[in-house]
Amino acid sequence: MEYNTQSKPIRVLYIQAGRGFGGSKISLLHFLNPGLPGVHAELVVSPPVDDIFMNLLGAGVKTIHTMYLPIWYKKNKPAFSNMLGYVVSILRGWYLIPVLRLVFIILHNRIDLIHTNNSATPVGALAAKLTNRPHLWHIREPLGDGNQFPLAIGDNAAALLFRNLSVMIICNSHYTASFFKTHAIPTKIIQNGLILDDYEGCDKRGAELRMSLSLPGTKPVVGMVGSLGSDWKEHDLFLDAMALVMAEIPTCRFVVFGSETDLQKKDYTRKLALQAQQLKLEGNLSWVGPIKDVPAMMASLDILVHPTSKEGSGRVVMEAMAAGKPVVGVRSGGVQELIRDGKTGYLTPPRDAKRLSECVLKLIGDGNLLKNMGNCSREIAQAQFSHDHTQSEILALYSKTLESKARKLDKNY
Repeated sequence: MEYNTQSKPIRVLYIQAGRGFGGSKISLLHFLNPGLPGVHAELVVSPPVDDIFMNLLGAGVKTIHTMYLPIWYKKNKPAFSNMLGYVVSILRGWYLIPVLRLVFIILHNRIDLIHTNNSATPVGALAAKLTNRPHLWHIREPLGDGNQFPLAIGDNAAALLFRNLSVMIICNSHYTASFFKTHAIPTKIIQNGLILDDYEGCDKRGAELRMSLSLPGTKPVVGMVGSLGSDWKEHDLFLDAMALVMAEIPTCRFVVFGSETDLQKKDYTRKLALQAQQLKLEGNLSWVGPIKDVPAMMASLDILVHPTSKEGSGRVVMEAMAAGKPVVGVRSGGVQELIRDGKTGYLTPPRDAKRLSECVLKLIGDGNLLKNMGNCSREIAQAQFSHDHTQSEILALYSKTLESKARKLDKNY
């Protein structure tokens, strides 16, 4: 028999672990809203939930379950301590209880398929195995020892679980797929998508935002977008590079769009504030909190600088390109798969403030180059970053997965 998605909706349970409102949640929002054709979507999220995320979910999700989802990333401890802590967590039920709760949700709500939306927790995969449901694992982070997200049980044991608990591994870039390539685990590359209709008219909204932030309309504005929650976004590199830009163009303004504006709250942000002061950037630099209208935020800039060298994909790069802005990024991680060097922006070596500044200065110094690269960015974004394309690829995987399961059941009978 064939699984006919037209006869009844596919009942999919999405697992979203992790706090805050980061890239995986934004991608899930774009994917689920305003709703998936032929899909009954339910979502499991871990508390505390982000109010903005919950309010934006809308009608795309039928039921939301809130429960503790254990994270299996390695902490900054010796390997033995990480493994011991992981074993203790299992013995204390920190993994067993959420798995059993998920088993109940899957059976009670007649879930057909489980889709774990990031690499943070294995409990969705374990519950899928126990209930004989197909599991798709969506990887958006660079995994493994030596990368940003090492796993507590070690690479080999984690690879064994990935291989045996999922019918498909989806990666948002070749960079995030490298862990699986090393362990000979097949993957499907599906790039994150944007709702490109949101970028219609963003130039006008960007100009209005620029004015509200007291940024000059006639002077160049260079920005960075990145949470101030940790140092992996490399804000310090942005500040070093912009100090070199300011030395050549004293009227240039700089903006950091982050998660907060009170830089005295944490050690990391206090260090950034001190660095900006020492570089004498304060008069030219603005720290701005979250902006809901992302297309307007990107349109308010002349150039986006993305100094991060360990980005799984780089949603902000895609967003800037969709708004028609050139991006200066790093030839590393998933970012190098998005920027076309010399056409939509520039790729620079990691941790090279001088080269970053040179590329920014080149763009500021040539208005035609700036405009042409921005236009090229917009054209490529329209052609390649469509949310509709991402959605259709994943829906096709759902259908293919369930058809394969149906054929196996038919064969057994």
